[in-house]
Amino acid sequence: MTHQAKIVLTSDRSLLTTYGNNLYMGLAASLPTNVCPDSLYYSLLCPPVPSNPDGTVSMATPALTTAESIIVNRAGIPREKVKIAHPDFLTKVVTAETKILAISVMDPLGLGPSTTTWSTLFSGIPHTRVEFLRLMFGPVRELKEKYGLKIVVGGPGAWQINRISVADKLGIDYLLINEAEYTIPKVFSAILDGAEYEERVVYGSVAKPEDVPPVLTPSVFGLVEVARGCGRGCKFCVPATSGKMRMMPLEKILNDIKVHVSAGFKAITFHADDTLRYGSKNFLIDEDALFTLYKEGFKTGVKEIFITHSCLSPFVCQPDVIAKLTRLLRKHGHKYYGCQPGIETGSPRLMKLHMAGKPAPCKPEEWPEVVQEAHKVMWENKWVSVGTLMMGLPGEEKEDVIQTIDLIKSLSEYPSLFVPLFFVPMEFTTLKGMKAFISGYMSKEHWQLLLACWKHNARYIEPLYQLTTEQHNFISGIGITVLTRLMTFFLDQKEKELEGKSRLMRVASHIFANKLSRTTRSEENIIQKAYKV
Repeated sequence: MTHQAKIVLTSDRSLLTTYGNNLYMGLAASLPTNVCPDSLYYSLLCPPVPSNPDGTVSMATPALTTAESIIVNRAGIPREKVKIAHPDFLTKVVTAETKILAISVMDPLGLGPSTTTWSTLFSGIPHTRVEFLRLMFGPVRELKEKYGLKIVVGGPGAWQINRISVADKLGIDYLLINEAEYTIPKVFSAILDGAEYEERVVYGSVAKPEDVPPVLTPSVFGLVEVARGCGRGCKFCVPATSGKMRMMPLEKILNDIKVHVSAGFKAITFHADDTLRYGSKNFLIDEDALFTLYKEGFKTGVKEIFITHSCLSPFVCQPDVIAKLTRLLRKHGHKYYGCQPGIETGSPRLMKLHMAGKPAPCKPEEWPEVVQEAHKVMWENKWVSVGTLMMGLPGEEKEDVIQTIDLIKSLSEYPSLFVPLFFVPMEFTTLKGMKAFISGYMSKEHWQLLLACWKHNARYIEPLYQLTTEQHNFISGIGITVLTRLMTFFLDQKEKELEGKSRLMRVASHIFANKLSRTTRSEENIIQKAYKV
């Protein structure tokens, strides 16, 4: 018997993807349409997750799988009445019995750091924005008009549409901001009872780890949440607003891993903002807690365990623990490992001003040495760093950018990748009232930093893709090669322009000067306005 869904969950097409079986390819989702057309984007970089014959999916984003679990385990809705649908087949999954269509968003208007960087650099529209609006003004609007169901939007990117006027234009009935363990049961129960919830914009409070239920559906890449927050207090970071690091109970984590193993996953990925500090009560690794996490995880039958984020200080302060962890990983077949640290800047002054807790227990004044030593230790253990940087932080000066350039150049011998991003004053952060940084504000030094990062990346990106991707996707590999070559050419020309040697870039700059100026002003107005409720 086929059960009709009372609640249908979905995301836009830029999120429900396998990213060519490489987690870091998720950065490609932020490219604008004029740099990466649909045909390349969806076939090479962001192929869709597999869909079932009934239009549902067998894996989804962590935000969707968490929402499903909250609905079933905390709101008490039978699981057969809750379905996660592929956006292309919404009209197949949503029926007259459906009362709620819930949409999880990550970067719906393309205002996140990565999308802002690429869209303003190339004067283009991010795929994330295109896909979200395509979803909302297409099948979502059609289904709402047909069945009169309620549209609920939440997820990590909900802050971008946190205005009633925007919600009205998009046909959103309720907007859930922040963590949803306590808000989903209240809002969804009211809707299912035929009532209107008292508020349209509902702010969730920080959830206790014991109140986060185990997942029922696997996540893309086998992402398993092990903690929330980090307690380091970076002023531009949303997770920093939730306070100290909250560890998920080991029982829940193992339950989540088993869900993935039962679904045929051979590898899972521990997700947290500072994963190696699982179980720690300070800014260092708690060896017993971390090794128990890994060892118990491997006992579930999973073959490989990866991680997402980690700060750099443990590599400097506890290199022996890193080496010991690496030996454990080698026993389980890991030849290489990696994580995504936030490098942000090479300036001790900016570190002290905006993120004094990031180097802890080291001092902000020691940050360049911490980054250098950490990369040395990482590569000695064959760990790959995919580090982010932040350009345009409030108060940034020329010397700060030069120090960051010098830091990047000092890391040239270590196979790694650097992702420079523009500062975005995200809602709920300490810096929410500051001005967003866009390409029109870039100085010569900012361009030099971008060039330094990309030259480094161009040297290592293809071999690292081959080393770190378990199931090599030949087509995605070609896409990476093509995009790398195009970006290298563009930035080579930009470097010559900065040196006064590129006639091609000077002519292009002259032709498009007025257009770029108008685009800069337009993007600035759009971006600044979006941050005000």
